[in-house]
Amino acid sequence: MLGGFRLEGDELKFDDLAETHGLRGPEAQTVEWFQFRNIPSDMNAIANYNLFALPERVADADTGSYFVAHGLTPRLSMESPPSTVT
Repeated sequence: MLGGFRLEGDELKFDDLAETHGLRGPEAQTVEWFQFRNIPSDMNAIANYNLFALPERVADADTGSYFVAHGLTPRLSMESPPSTVT
């Protein structure tokens, strides 16, 4: 489980709560980025980008733009669903 999402400089950071509370050891995390458009309500993937550093499209976006970072663990299961932050 992930929480405490924040931007530090130009990088997405988070806390791995399961590791913090001793429920398991550290796990590698990956991220997928999407641009969200309210009208029509849809999300477009930012292709070929899975780094925690902000994609250029995000860093250069106009005020009022929305983006989604969808965090994944290597083993997805019902016990460990993906985390999403906007």
